[in-house]
Amino acid sequence: MGLSEPIFNRAEIEIRAPPALVRTVLMDFARYRDWTHKSRWSITADKSVQDLKPGDSLRVDLGGMSFRPTLVDIMEDSFAWDGSLWGLLVGRHYFHVLPSKKTPGGTLFVQKEEWTGPLSVRPSPTEEEEAVGSWPWLGYVQRGYQSRVREKV
Repeated sequence: MGLSEPIFNRAEIEIRAPPALVRTVLMDFARYRDWTHKSRWSITADKSVQDLKPGDSLRVDLGGMSFRPTLVDIMEDSFAWDGSLWGLLVGRHYFHVLPSKKTPGGTLFVQKEEWTGPLSVRPSPTEEEEAVGSWPWLGYVQRGYQSRVREKV
C-alpha cells in the first residue's frame, strides 16, 4: 500500500434519532446533493442500496474530485469502502451507526478513515492529533458532514 506509516482520522457525533433512521439518511445516496457540503458531494451506485454487497463499486464525487471506491462492508450498523486517488493515497472509509450509550434511543455516528500511500505523510504529532487523528483538518470535515446528517433526521 505504500512506504509510509498509515495515518488515520476519526470523528463521532451523538444524534437524537434511532440508528435505523440515521442509516436511512446515510444510505439515501440520491439525496446527498440536497444536504452535503453545499450540494457538491454525491455518491452513486449502479444498483439500489438494498442490492449493494461487498465488492460492488460506487462513484463518489467531492465537488470536482471523484473516485470509484469498492464496498468492503455494508451491514445494518456499518458501511465501508476502499478507495484510491491515483494510487498516491489509498484508504478505507468507515461509517458506523451504533445505538448510543449516552442518548436514550439515539445514535452514535462514527466516521473513520485510514490512509496509506506516497501522499499519506504524517504531520508532526500534536495534542489535537491524539483526539481526531493524523490529519486534524479531515476530522473537521468529518464533523461537518456528521452535523448535516444530524440535521436531516
